[in-house]
Amino acid sequence: MTTVLPLLAVRIPGRPHGQGSMNLYAVNGHAHGDYPEATKSYRNQMVDQLRAEWNGAPPHTGPVHIRITAWMPRPAAHWLPANSRRTFPALRPGAPQQCCISPDLDKICRLVGDALQAAGILRDDRQICHWTTSRRWAGHYDDPGSLTIALDAIPTDRP
Repeated sequence: MTTVLPLLAVRIPGRPHGQGSMNLYAVNGHAHGDYPEATKSYRNQMVDQLRAEWNGAPPHTGPVHIRITAWMPRPAAHWLPANSRRTFPALRPGAPQQCCISPDLDKICRLVGDALQAAGILRDDRQICHWTTSRRWAGHYDDPGSLTIALDAIPTDRP
């Protein structure tokens, strides 16, 4: 196992988004593209929070390992409602244990890599040599979800 050096750990509140496909359109016969507003808004929120956490340090220039967990809110149908026997909603016995919903993990990775570069934390998202990703259900019935990101430097073998 390669030793890693922790650089950053951050939690982005709210339901995670992925960087999906651009919306394409033509202007005066030329093709243009733009991401949906929800994607741009989430990415901008992430960039702002990453910049604040990085605190003006220069970009890291070496190889990195990124660990991401997308905590997705469970649909209301997964919960038994509160009643006279339960003061809080309880998870239904048949509720799925694995979280296999949108967005795709690879699209979340694309958005995080681009945000790390836009925030000035990485010089280029090509520095990402290793990803560890997972998508899980948020633990509480009223949890809106979040995205946790951990960035670790991978030491190089240079003298």
